[in-house]
Amino acid sequence: MTAPTATTIEALRRRVEALPGKKQHANLVTALRSHGNSVTEARNTLSLAVDTARHVVVVVGDTIPKLIEARKRALSIARRLRKNLSAKIEAVADAKTEEAVIELKERARAAAKSVQEAWRTGLDSSMGGYRQIIEVASNANLSGARALLIKLDALASAEPPIDARGAEDVLARLSALRDAVGTLGLEGTVGRFLAAAVNNGAGAKELLTPEVQAFLTAHNLWGRLAVTLR
Repeated sequence: MTAPTATTIEALRRRVEALPGKKQHANLVTALRSHGNSVTEARNTLSLAVDTARHVVVVVGDTIPKLIEARKRALSIARRLRKNLSAKIEAVADAKTEEAVIELKERARAAAKSVQEAWRTGLDSSMGGYRQIIEVASNANLSGARALLIKLDALASAEPPIDARGAEDVLARLSALRDAVGTLGLEGTVGRFLAAAVNNGAGAKELLTPEVQAFLTAHNLWGRLAVTLR
C-alpha cells in the first residue's frame, strides 16, 4: 500500500507553507502530520497481515477471502487519497479526507483480524478430533495421555507464524501430535479404528462395527474423524 514517506510528507509540507495565510499553514500542517501518521500505521498493519497470511496458509492450507477484500479496499482508499491530495493539498484538512483515513485504518484492522480468525479456525480444523480422543485416553489413565493433552493445549493457543520457520514448527508439532495419538494404547477394534482415523487411514468397513459406532456416539466423535471408502 502506498503511504506517505518522510520525503513525501516533507514535500507536501513545503507545498502547504507556500500557500497564503500563516494560520491556514498551521492547520494544514497539523492535519497533514496527523493523517500521515495514521496512514503509515495502517500501512504497517496491513503489511504485517499480508506477510503473516503467507505463512498461515502454509499450515491451514486455504486462502483468506476477507483479507483479500480488506486489502483491495485499503489500496483503493490509499490511491484515492494520494490522488486527491496531489491535486489539491488543501483537501488534507477536509472532512472527507479524515473519513477516508479512518476507513483506511478500519480496513487495515479488518485485514489483521481476518488473518487471526483464519488461523484459529484452520488450526482447530487441522487438529481434528485429537482433543476428544486424547481426553478419552486421559480419563482412562492411559500412559502419556495427560502429557499429550498439555501439548495439545499449547499448540491450540499458538500465535500465527510470522515466518517460514514458525510455520514449519507448527507443521512438525501437528505431525508429532498425530503420531502420538496413534500410539496412545487404545485397544481392540476401537483403538485400531482411532489410530487409523487420526492418520486418515480408517475405512468405512471399520466404521460399521457396533463397538466403533457406540464409542463415537458416547464420546461425541461423529463428524470429527475422517474415513476412506475402500
